[in-house]
Amino acid sequence: MWGHLTYTLLQQSHLCPLPLLQQPIYWQHDHAMHLYPLPHAVVVADTSPQAQQSHQGCTMFNPVSNQVDQAGKSLCAAVSPRQEVVGFLRFEV
Repeated sequence: MWGHLTYTLLQQSHLCPLPLLQQPIYWQHDHAMHLYPLPHAVVVADTSPQAQQSHQGCTMFNPVSNQVDQAGKSLCAAVSPRQEVVGFLRFEV
């Protein structure tokens, strides 16, 4: 599912690629949702599991905010834009 979300957002070049009937657009601020030209990285922070996907030089990832795994370790993400690398980390709280 994460791959489909990534490709849809990047191919449509918009953070909310829905038809007008499903998602009305406030045109005065719509330019802030555009992904053109493609950025180097996009952070999609939601409650989904950690994930990363790269497409056409843009890395999209979900760092997972304030979550602790079954071993009692906190989860986070470290980004190195220069090397285009996202690393997911677990550490003791």
